[in-house]
Amino acid sequence: MKYILFLPLVLFLSYTMADNRDECEISVSYQGGWNLISLPVEVEDNNYQSVFPNSVPGTLYSFTDNVYSWETEINYGQGYWLFFNLEGTEVLTGECVSSLTISMNEGWNMISAGSYSVDISDIGDPGGIIIENAVFGFDGNYFTPTTLEPGWGYWLRTNSTGFMTIGSEPPEGAIEIFPGDDINSIVDNNPEGTTFIIKSGIHRMQEIWPKNGNTFWGESGAILNGSKELTEFEQEGGLYYAPNQTQEGWYPSSDICLEGWERCNRPEDLFFDNEPLRHVTSLEDVATGKWFFDYDNDKIYFADDPVGHVIETSITNMAIHNFAADVTIKNLLIEKYAVAIPAGAVGCCEPEPVNWLLENNEIRLNHGAGVVVGPESIVTQNYIHHNGHLGIAGIGNNILVEANEISYNNYTHADFGIEGGGTKFSNTDGIEIIGNYSHHNLGPGLWTDYENYNVVYDGNWVWWNYQMGISHEVSHNVIIRNNDVRYNGINDDAWLWGSQILIHVSDEAEIYDNTVYIHAEGGNGIGIINYNRADSINGDWYSKDNTVHDNEITYLGMHGASGIGDGGEEGTDYYMDYNNDSLPDWGCYSESANNLFDYNIYHHNGIPEKFEFCGWSYLSLEQFQFEGHEIHGTMDSNVIVPDDTPPQVCPICPGI
Repeated sequence: MKYILFLPLVLFLSYTMADNRDECEISVSYQGGWNLISLPVEVEDNNYQSVFPNSVPGTLYSFTDNVYSWETEINYGQGYWLFFNLEGTEVLTGECVSSLTISMNEGWNMISAGSYSVDISDIGDPGGIIIENAVFGFDGNYFTPTTLEPGWGYWLRTNSTGFMTIGSEPPEGAIEIFPGDDINSIVDNNPEGTTFIIKSGIHRMQEIWPKNGNTFWGESGAILNGSKELTEFEQEGGLYYAPNQTQEGWYPSSDICLEGWERCNRPEDLFFDNEPLRHVTSLEDVATGKWFFDYDNDKIYFADDPVGHVIETSITNMAIHNFAADVTIKNLLIEKYAVAIPAGAVGCCEPEPVNWLLENNEIRLNHGAGVVVGPESIVTQNYIHHNGHLGIAGIGNNILVEANEISYNNYTHADFGIEGGGTKFSNTDGIEIIGNYSHHNLGPGLWTDYENYNVVYDGNWVWWNYQMGISHEVSHNVIIRNNDVRYNGINDDAWLWGSQILIHVSDEAEIYDNTVYIHAEGGNGIGIINYNRADSINGDWYSKDNTVHDNEITYLGMHGASGIGDGGEEGTDYYMDYNNDSLPDWGCYSESANNLFDYNIYHHNGIPEKFEFCGWSYLSLEQFQFEGHEIHGTMDSNVIVPDDTPPQVCPICPGI
């Protein structure tokens, strides 16, 4: 018997499934003939004849590149054609699929719901790409559905590429919390494992101590805001001030601040239409864009006319504290918390929160870090930007940080030599940092620093950060692969600082299949540096056993280098002068070092001297090869300027 496919072409789509913990049993009915079907639950065996054993063998089809493709497995979020000789019903049991994020191609797409019915009007369309009245189901004839049903497949048409989201209603028994309610009091009066629906609107100055297993699920437009709005102002000496401001949180020493930003240590901020002003140390320094908190006299001074503007000052210390495990936080905007550096507005500090899921949140304008997570935690599909100190910090084993946009963090100008920028992770084992877009952070883009083991950086875009793109410091085995790392360290590139990828007194790194661009105005390529980092607890650190291979490195201008640098101090175990040139070279020549560059491809823009080797700068490829590196490497002048269109890594991530 022949099975003739006669339906319009639809395009292949990818998807992300949220973490789901409940079990669902779903009946899927089918007719004799062709059916548009989907997989509504998570199962161990997703072979289509295991899921639908009465289907006709060889009749499962998806579409890839406008061509029908025969498939053997059914994936969540995607619709399929499948043929049955007779009508029937299959009861499918597995873990519930409560939400899906689906990557859409322009034109027709074949999609599915998860484990719950979803009203068409509730489909998330952050980019406005879904064409109105262009969703169709098939029950033997085409029809226009009002809901997406579990187990069915649907056609959906879009006007461009982008994302859509499909989510279910929150679990039965969820507690609704409205603006003005005392969230923590409601949490206190409910048992562990309760789900709370944070209703749309601004929930001001709320501080939450969750219980084990709590879920905080934000409606569209739900905001946790740690500030109060200022509405009463007076004038004095040509400045405006808000009286009766008695808030004053704990703060660390100003030693953590860069010069000229000595009040970065104070957790209070002043916001002018969602823009943080620069906190100065004296009344005389107040000018446009700057403010001063006179803590002794309870006054906030600023220069700009407040009429017609929203003026807010952060009050509340923390959004969601850390003393609970198995907490889920979804779909919230969390902003303007007066959290002291180095704590986070979400997750606080030690002890780090265990087994948390943060998904689809926007976290911004918090004075310290946006997020702090601990062991077994997942941070996925969040937009974490314009936080005062760091975007994400973490300590603990088996952390996943995936598909987040992390940008413009460290607006307070904390000293990024100590801590500041996009991310910083310490004392981890098994952390995976995958598919994130980290850009324009004041400090490194992605940073593992101190006692990190079994680290994976895979498929990230790391662009335009002030210091290194990816930095692995005083840590152990790391894989850095498939990343696009460009334009980092433009103004901070002495020695091998400002490298797009830097192995910083660490061992057992493998760096491969990365695409690297060094900006015409500065920055470096891939670097390994070694210098004195004694550690009486864990043993001294050395850069050794590191391999850099099969990367493509493009220099767009005169500046930059790749290679090995050494700064070992004479008279210590870190010092070696192998070739008697009075320059330290342990990292280059010691038998224990064993660092190697090979099989890399380099493109230069007219100046081929692009290598650093233990004090010898701007070596040619031939000179670098003479030292035993890049024996199979190549260099040419075929520079192709890249497409700088930013990636969009999650539905709420703007990709800017």
